[in-house]
Amino acid sequence: MLSLPDDLRWADQKRGIYASAFSQHKKKRRYTSEKLQEWKTALQNVSYISGYMLNNDN
Repeated sequence: MLSLPDDLRWADQKRGIYASAFSQHKKKRRYTSEKLQEWKTALQNVSYISGYMLNNDN
């Protein structure tokens, strides 16, 4: 699975695979809302780190 920076940035919104996963975690109440927010913040921070784009040719 390839995650794009936008996927990580929108984890707090109601779209994308990360948003769906967070929604399921919230419904199951397995983790506190503080822990979920900590994860969302971490994902958003990671999304702004520059890197290399790899494709099937590399």
